[in-house]
Amino acid sequence: MKSLQRSPLKNVQNNEGVRVTKDSKENPKGGAPTKPEKKGFILESIKGAAVQISVKWCYENWSLIHEKASVYIDVVMEFLK
Repeated sequence: MKSLQRSPLKNVQNNEGVRVTKDSKENPKGGAPTKPEKKGFILESIKGAAVQISVKWCYENWSLIHEKASVYIDVVMEFLK
């Protein structure tokens, strides 16, 4: 059993089980996300929701979009003649 035990000098871990190095005892890798990471996550989720809503709207109103686009294309083609 002694050979299976970890040496206390090799891998020191804090209470959450995150590896702590000598250089970064105050800020271990992993753990709770910092404020910028939370802010980025919130912005990404808002962006994802906005894209989902806009795609759904485009799908539901495709006939209106197609009609308006064809009118604009006709106008541009008349200008190019």
